[in-house]
Amino acid sequence: MNPSLLQKQNERVSARELVNKQECEAYMEKVKEKIEAPSLLVTASQFSKRYARFVTDAAFTAMTVDNKGLDVSLDNSILQTDWTAEKWTPSFQFLEDAANEADRDAIIRQVFAGHLTPLWHTLALATDVAVPLLWENTAVRIFSLYEKKLSKNASAKEQQQIEDDLHYLVYEAPGELFGERINPLRPFYTPKTENAAGKSIRVRQTCCFVYETGGGRSCCSVCPKA
Repeated sequence: MNPSLLQKQNERVSARELVNKQECEAYMEKVKEKIEAPSLLVTASQFSKRYARFVTDAAFTAMTVDNKGLDVSLDNSILQTDWTAEKWTPSFQFLEDAANEADRDAIIRQVFAGHLTPLWHTLALATDVAVPLLWENTAVRIFSLYEKKLSKNASAKEQQQIEDDLHYLVYEAPGELFGERINPLRPFYTPKTENAAGKSIRVRQTCCFVYETGGGRSCCSVCPKA
C-alpha cells in the first residue's frame, strides 16, 4: 500500500462507483490498511457492518417512524472518508434529501435489490467474502434498529408499527424485493437465548472477524466462537 493513498482528506466515493469491482477493491485496500485487517475478506465484513447501518437506519427509520420514503439509491448515496483521521470513520450522505410518502415494498426494493444486494455481490467478487456473512451483518443491524433503537421511548401505536414492519421485513417480504431467490434476513432471525451473565442475546450463525482487526480484539458477545 502506498502511504500517499491514506493522506487524502474527505474523499468522496459514490455508491454507484462501489458496485464496480475495481473501484470496490481499491476502496477495500485502503480500509484494510486503516483498520489493520489481515485480509480483504475481513475488511469487507467490517465495511459491510458500517455500510449496512448507514443505509438501513436512514431508510427504515424514515419509513417506520415518519412514514416517508428516502431516496437511498446508488446514484443518490455518497461515502465520504477522511483517510488522515486516526480511525476509519466514514460518513454517509445523500445528494438529494427529498422524501416521498412511504411505499413499503418500494423502499425495501430500493434498499436491497437496488443498493445493498449488488454491492454485497461486488464485495464478494472483489474480496472473496461469503455473501451469507454480509447478509447476517445486515440482519444484525436491522434487528438492532427495530428491537432497540426505534423501540426506545416508543408509544403503543409506534411500537405496533415497529413490530409490524420488522415482521414484514423478516417473514413476509419476498426474495425478489431483495434481489435474491429467498428473503436473506429470515434465516438469521433466530430465538434469543440467555447467556452466562443472564442477558438475552441472539447468537450469530457466522463470525464477523472483528477480533482480527486493530491489533487483535476479542470476539463479540454474540459470536458463535465465543
